[in-house]
Amino acid sequence: MNKYNITEENIYLYYVEYFCTDAFQEDFERAKKREMEKFNEVLTEQIFMETGGYIDSFLISKYFDSENEAFKFAKKVSKNNKDLARVRAGWGFYNNFNELDLDEFDENYVVEFSNGEEIE
Repeated sequence: MNKYNITEENIYLYYVEYFCTDAFQEDFERAKKREMEKFNEVLTEQIFMETGGYIDSFLISKYFDSENEAFKFAKKVSKNNKDLARVRAGWGFYNNFNELDLDEFDENYVVEFSNGEEIE
């Protein structure tokens, strides 16, 4: 048992994938430097975004045990970043450290937010 009185059975949990401007900027600067050193060419932000830089700049939040908590976080982070945040879900369990761990991803669940608003 843990603080939520949940047994060893899997539970449904939520997490948020969100665009992070800081991660994007750090990755872009590294890629730009590497491109100059390797090929003596300047990497543009547009090319970086088109070749995976945008997708690679998404972070994953902690796991939430309530959909409402995940929605609040997604709204906030999408508004702050002025970009996309996706609430995803799956089945998980509490590990020996009383932390949620994802076991299986739910491919049928995704709710998207942009600039703090849910996308229909």
